Amino acid sequence: MCHSASLCRWQLCGSCRNESAGQGEATAERCMSCQHYSGPARGMGDILHRITSATGVAWAAAKVAEATTGSTDCGCEQRRQALNRALPLVDRGTQEQ
Repeated sequence: MCHSASLCRWQLCGSCRNESAGQGEATAERCMSCQHYSGPARGMGDILHRITSATGVAWAAAKVAEATTGSTDCGCEQRRQALNRALPLVDRGTQEQ
């Protein structure tokens, strides 16, 4: 039995268990672009996502997008991923001096 620590609730023993994300090996690249990621914040995109979700801004953006385009996709997930890549959080414990 594997007892490894996981950064995301969907990871188990180095594999992604999220069926909608397409199960497979949980690589750093795969986790960085996963919209279902639920671990510690990876970058500024995750921080903004948590703030907008908690305040209702994300819900409102989806409703406006649905009313204007017929789709609940307001582009938030693409912006979240782009911000995570552009402004990643640095783990100070592993940062090179």
